[in-house]
Amino acid sequence: MDKVSILRTSAFRRDEALGYFQRVLDLATATLSNERDAVVLALYRSSVEEYRTALQQDFFREETEAMNQANRTVHRQFRGMKHLIQGMLLHPDTKIQKEAQDVMNIIKKYSDISNGSMDHRYGILDTMMDELSMVSAEVQADLGIDTWLEGLTLAIAKYKVARDVQRNERVEYKTGLVKNCRDVLEENYRKLTNSVNAYAITFGEEEYTSFIEHMNAMIKVEKAVLKSRTTRSEAKKEETDASKPSQDGEANTPETPQEGDSTPAQPSGGSDVANKEDTE
Repeated sequence: MDKVSILRTSAFRRDEALGYFQRVLDLATATLSNERDAVVLALYRSSVEEYRTALQQDFFREETEAMNQANRTVHRQFRGMKHLIQGMLLHPDTKIQKEAQDVMNIIKKYSDISNGSMDHRYGILDTMMDELSMVSAEVQADLGIDTWLEGLTLAIAKYKVARDVQRNERVEYKTGLVKNCRDVLEENYRKLTNSVNAYAITFGEEEYTSFIEHMNAMIKVEKAVLKSRTTRSEAKKEETDASKPSQDGEANTPETPQEGDSTPAQPSGGSDVANKEDTE
């Protein structure tokens, strides 16, 4: 009698796991219509949704709305101050023109403020603000940037508060949540497949033939994917090991017979047949 094969689902990456478990859920929903399957199927469906929600929250919590709003305020303040200084470059008073040019040179020094990660950008912005704060109060008043600098300083502070709150929440959130949801999902997956195998024996396999056949077809494909990944990883490791220098400083090379040596080099492994590991 056919039964659902065993698959090492823990080897899946996060998104792969969600995709596979969702396909199993779709198949089970379409083919398992008996009331005896309802409870275990409901548990499995719930755990799939909880795992999906955990992954989505884990992704979207990289930046909160409070962070985005504070960041937009920072950019508005920065652009407003920059445009004001650009206008002052055309001021009829040459003294103010020179002051504006000096301040603009400081800003241009940090022109890559829009590149890199948020931490990188705000690190540059902090350095720029430190240098701008050294501009005398008289010059700031002449250019009218004193109010803009105060607004920009406040906006940066609000962004950092939002960022720190997000990071604290993220640390608390991430502690085992995705893993716990994954563990529950895999446990309910095993309950589902084990119950199908047991019911097929107890009540006859006719009701479960479609589910079992489609499951085994999916599992066969997934096993091939996981096996090829393992093979590539092992090959890369062997290549890396072969390129490492030996103790005498030379790279490791296969042993070859030397001239005058009547004994051929023996192949490693001791057998022409490789040991095969059951992936189930």
